[in-house]
Amino acid sequence: MAEVQLRILENAEACARQRCADMADLLAKDPAPCLLMNTGRTPVRMYEHFGQAGLDFSRARLRMLDAYLLSPSRGFDSLEHRGSFWTFLKRKILDALPKERRPRDFSILPGDIASCEEVEEALQEQEGHWHRPPHPATGEPGSEVVLHAEVSGPLRRIQRACQAYDRLLEEDPPRVASLGIGPMPYPHMAFNNAPYTRPEAPTHLALMDEAVRISNKGDFGGPDKVPTFALTTGPATILRAEEIWITATGPTKSLPVAWALGDPTAPDFATRSSIGYALLGKRVSLLLDQAAARGLLAEGGLPGLKARYKAAGHKLT
Repeated sequence: MAEVQLRILENAEACARQRCADMADLLAKDPAPCLLMNTGRTPVRMYEHFGQAGLDFSRARLRMLDAYLLSPSRGFDSLEHRGSFWTFLKRKILDALPKERRPRDFSILPGDIASCEEVEEALQEQEGHWHRPPHPATGEPGSEVVLHAEVSGPLRRIQRACQAYDRLLEEDPPRVASLGIGPMPYPHMAFNNAPYTRPEAPTHLALMDEAVRISNKGDFGGPDKVPTFALTTGPATILRAEEIWITATGPTKSLPVAWALGDPTAPDFATRSSIGYALLGKRVSLLLDQAAARGLLAEGGLPGLKARYKAAGHKLT
């Protein structure tokens, strides 16, 4: 079971500085790690601190967790769009570092390999050649789209790209996978979204649920403008990492953190979220600010939380 280190700091800025210190320690021990890194609002200050601290990623191999597919009908017609994770990679990660300290080896899933509109049409035309694994309790189709061997056209291109990305991370497992926590009702890692994603899911085509589209509307001009599909590393891929970093800050993360990670003894724990699958890994570093930790400690405080983790077979320190 997992060894979980919980740290609670004052605010988001303190968490960003701490993650920078964590990365500095890692690079001092291993200057050439494979890093599976996240996008979103939470890690932006962390990446800025990487640059300010002069961290050297020139020998690191950087892999990104996920990427939206283009969607021209929604105005998302280029990887240069501000909502593109390719744009995030360039502006928030690479540009934050001096050129000589940037990773020379970096990869992101190809968001331009097919558009959402092409995928929607292909799924209709090739019905029966794909399926969405259902939620074990409700039977509702999940967000993971499993493409069968006989798919063709854009679905075949997506299938090959996902398989290639999985091979890349199988041959060179991440030293660290850096994650945020998605919104309720199904707090997720990467785009392993509601209502359910299997723990054994590899890198795959994922359907964007309403909560994800609302959460990410800012970069697109409204939830209806957010792409309906993305490519994402699956839990099985993420769990190859030697260590998983989970970082959450702010009051809006209090409920998702508590729901997803507050009680691993709960009968429905495995279906509450995909971020909970992190406890299937080896080591987890959970870093929260006080606002995000409030719900996690509401029932019995830290002693109660430790007792629940111990009862589930985990070690929480």
